[in-house]
Amino acid sequence: MMTLNQLKQLYEQYNQGLRDWAESGVGTLDALLRDSRSREGAVALDILGRVPSARFTDAQLKEFFNSLVFWIQGPSRYYDKALALLSKHGTAFVPFFKESFRQAVEHNDDGLVQGLCHVFSLLDIEVQRALRDCVTRELGRSSSDVKEILENLGKRCRAFDPCEPQ
Repeated sequence: MMTLNQLKQLYEQYNQGLRDWAESGVGTLDALLRDSRSREGAVALDILGRVPSARFTDAQLKEFFNSLVFWIQGPSRYYDKALALLSKHGTAFVPFFKESFRQAVEHNDDGLVQGLCHVFSLLDIEVQRALRDCVTRELGRSSSDVKEILENLGKRCRAFDPCEPQ
């Protein structure tokens, strides 16, 4: 049986290994992105979470975003991890958020809209402002179920406050 100190040391070694890998760039981001939707996706997501947004190509950012969105569409074991990473890389993901909101409303995908709204509420206010017009536009196009989700987002997020700067 391991002691608490041994577990802590093992955890610190694991995190240091992830940091070293992310900084070295030895492995390919493409391979990690492929693994991020698998059952063993936690390790890939841990590593990808440590890679700065600037290290990703546009195509890789889109794939990373889509992998994270995959985990927030309903109950999943990586829901919280995906939320944290979507929030962390929020600025880099703005164009993908816009497209994803549009598609989710178009397909009346209330599970995805709910997940995207959860992420939206966690984003920095500057990123929320960048997405505000898109969300408002989609509110006008949405069905009743999706409209209710978007209206609730509008009520609880500062970016939609009429006193908030445009």
